[in-house]
Formats: sequence, C-alpha cells, structure tokens
Amino acid sequence: MNWDSEPLPDVTFHVGRLLGRGSFAKVYLCGSSNSFAVKFVHKENARALAGLNSKAIKNEGLFQKFCSNHRNILSCGYTGEDERWIWFVLDVAGGGDLFNFIEADVGVHMDVAHMFFKQLVGAVEYIHSKGIAHRDIKPENILLDINGNLLLSDFGLATIFRRHGRTKKSSTVCGSAPYVAPEIIAQNGSYELEPVDIWSCGIILFALLTGCTPWGFPGDRDVCYRQYITRAKHPEFLQKAYPWKNIDKEPLSLIVRMLEEDPRKRIKISGIRAHPWFMRKNPLLDVDGSCPSPIKVAEKLLGTLHIDLPGRKTQRPFGRNNLFRPLAVDKSNIMSCSQPTELKARQSSMHAQSQPNFESDNSGEGAFRIDDLAVLQFSQKAKVTNELVTITQKARKFDDLLPRDTLNRFFVHVSMEMLKSYLQGFLLQKGIRQIMENSEEQEHFVFDISLKDRRKCPLSGKVTCSRPQDRSDAFWKYDELIIVKFDRIKGDPLEWRHVFKEAARACVDIICTGDD
Repeated sequence: MNWDSEPLPDVTFHVGRLLGRGSFAKVYLCGSSNSFAVKFVHKENARALAGLNSKAIKNEGLFQKFCSNHRNILSCGYTGEDERWIWFVLDVAGGGDLFNFIEADVGVHMDVAHMFFKQLVGAVEYIHSKGIAHRDIKPENILLDINGNLLLSDFGLATIFRRHGRTKKSSTVCGSAPYVAPEIIAQNGSYELEPVDIWSCGIILFALLTGCTPWGFPGDRDVCYRQYITRAKHPEFLQKAYPWKNIDKEPLSLIVRMLEEDPRKRIKISGIRAHPWFMRKNPLLDVDGSCPSPIKVAEKLLGTLHIDLPGRKTQRPFGRNNLFRPLAVDKSNIMSCSQPTELKARQSSMHAQSQPNFESDNSGEGAFRIDDLAVLQFSQKAKVTNELVTITQKARKFDDLLPRDTLNRFFVHVSMEMLKSYLQGFLLQKGIRQIMENSEEQEHFVFDISLKDRRKCPLSGKVTCSRPQDRSDAFWKYDELIIVKFDRIKGDPLEWRHVFKEAARACVDIICTGDD
C-alpha cells in the first residue's frame, strides 16, 4: 500500500520539514516559523497494519491532550480529520530524541541517568493519577525539550484503567519486546496496567546506565531473561554478569525491584520515590525536578558519545585553515579492504585514535555545526574533556552542543566508488539486505538496509552518502568531502547506534578525523 504518494490533508498551516515517520504516520515541523509539530496518521494504513480504527487513532490525541499539563509530557493541542488522515498538533521537542545521544553499550553519566529517570517517573505518576496507562514506554517515545528536559510522547497504545473510582485490567498484547512486561506476553489472562509501565521504566533506567537492553524478550525462550530470573534472587551473582556488573549497587537494587517478574510484588511508584538512589541529590536537577543547566547536561551527554577507531595507518593534524585535510591513504590497502574477510582481519589488528580541532561558525554567536560535533566522537577519549571545555564556554543553549539532527554520521575524503566499496563490504559482512539508489548526477547514493538487531528485533534505516549542497561555507572548501549519514527508520535507537559504530570501524581508514 503506497500511502507515501497520497497528499497530506489541506490544512491552514504551513507544512515544513519531515521530522520522522512510522509504518502509518509522519511527523512534520509546521507553522510559518516551525513553531509546532503535526503528526499525520494515515487511516487506511493504520487499519491494515495495526488494526486501528478512527476512534482508536483519535484516542491517542485525546489521551495526550488530557495529560498535557505536565512539564515532562509532550503537549498536544487540537486534532483534525479528513477522509484519509487524522492529525494531532504537538509542541516541538526542540532537543530531539533522547536516545540519539546515548552511547550504545556505554550509557550516560550517573547524574544524567538519575535526572532523566526522575523526570520519567514523574510523568508516569502523573498519567497514572489521571487513570491512564501508557503501555509503550520505550526509547523511540522519549524526547527532549529545548532545555534538555525529558518529554514522554506517543500515546498510541495508551488506555484508561481507572475511571470514576473503578479500576479495570487489560488483556491486549502490545508494546515493544525488549521493553514490555512479561505478564503482557504471557497471555495468562488479564493484567494490571500500572505495574506494566513501572516495568518499562525499569528497562529504560537499565538502558540509560548501560547503553543496551538486558534481553530481547521477557520469556523463557530468551536465554538472557532466564539467566536474569535465576540470578536476581542472588544479587551477588547478578553483579558479576555483563552488563549488570556495570551498574552501581544502589541503582541496581532499584532496577531489580522494578523488574520483579510477579507484578503483585513489583515495586510501586511510591516505593520508587522512597528508594535511596531515587532520593539522592543531583546537581543537574532543581527542586521542582527541572534542569537548571541545559549546557551541563548536553556536555555530559556529548562526553559519553565516543567511538574508538582501531588503528589508523596515517594521521594528519587539522590546522585552523584546513579542517578535514585529506588523510594520506594507502590505496592498495583500501581496495583489499573491500573484501569482508580481509576487512575483518585488518580491523582486528588496528589500534589508534585521533583528535579534531573545533572552531565556531561564522555567525559570531558561538553556535557549532553538527559536522564539527560528529568529528568529536572519533577523538581520543582522554582529549575530549579539553575540547568540551572550549565548546561549552561558547555554547549558549542545549542544541548548540547537541543539535536535534543525528550524530550518527562521519565524513570521508575519497571517491564515491571507493566509499561504496567500503560500505558494501560492511553490509555484506553483516548479512544486511541492501538496496542502493543512485542519483543521476552521482553526487549521492543511498543504501536502504533492513536487519535483525542483537535482540532479534526488526531494525531498518537509510545510509545516505552525499556531497554538501551548500558549499559557500569555508567548511566545505574541499569539493571531494562526502557526508555519510545513518538515519534510523524503525527499531531501537541504541541498536541503530551500535550498527553505526560497527560501520565507522569498518571504514576506519577513510574517515576524516584529526590529531593535535
């Protein structure tokens, strides 16, 4: 069903840039000054793919609007409808997707995890007080406002569980497998709705602290889950297992209580609030639970976004006037690197890193181009702190450090054919189904990729390789510079980040970076 070809409804506001899309919905920046966002849901596709009728779709907007008075919930204004579409007007999440800024298999600083977790619990407590359960708390539905505060979004699977003093259960199987509670998929009858959201919050906290999910499916057929159920009864064994051993004792004790298999024994929100780790002081939080220092939060997030690039053959420094000077590359080695088996052998023997030189743009306002920040993640980790001091001093707002566009990108200074050879070798290594689209001008090409992530969940996206369209900026003075951008379409952002890291390491010899 090609719903992409169908025009959007005739609305009174200006429809701008596409922010994101799903199987049957698109989100656009709208308004003359991009002052709000609108989610357009295609009725026929929603019915065909998810069995949602118009009433169910409208409930999403109604529930989100009903809960919009909380500072950690994405605000929903009004809704509209025509023959093909239903749409909701939303506030703009100016900080982008939270999990775009979390390093896969690493996580975030403890204070950052604590701040976001407290804000998430506050949002969930609020919607529960309204008698509504979310049922789909996962990274894709957690955004940031322009000041770096968490925003819970997407009430598409939300439902009423308490009304006029009466409480009901649910028997609907829904949610994302790594984040869903075991009682939902057990299908042993109906389940309580408040414990379901608490379980998902526990998985989110785990992901914040480790950069991954603990399992792919909370059931007996998942080895990691079975091991957890056994070891959770003996914390001393759990603390020796990866990645649980990377979590400090206090937050680990809270996570274990939130991930109690029996929902009747699972900790309640009142118990979470009374837990010592939850009550700890946090310099990133005001007394009202908001973030007083967005720049500090952005700095800590950026400081953990790091990719080790094993073994560069040659390194050249960046000077003030030669950003992205081409690296000296041994072409004979590069061509042999297009073969997957040799790529793997080469990668295993490499060990070195490099460091960029950051400069502000020409606006005079201390803003930073995302192109510069993308380079920082490939720097030697020991030197990143010094660079962050300089960048932070010039930054004025959260998105000066962490723009909402993706940081899953790198830059190369080789021919398109050579880059294509590298990427094709990597995709073949991964067993990824690939569809390549070329433009007539050969200025860019796109790989559509689809695979199963490490948790056996669907993951898809686009890898776009293009030359900059606007070359007026001195930054683009090298005509051969190519931007390689990984855009996630569907799946866990942590797993997508993991794929990007693997691709960057496979392209180690051609990525542009620098050294002091």
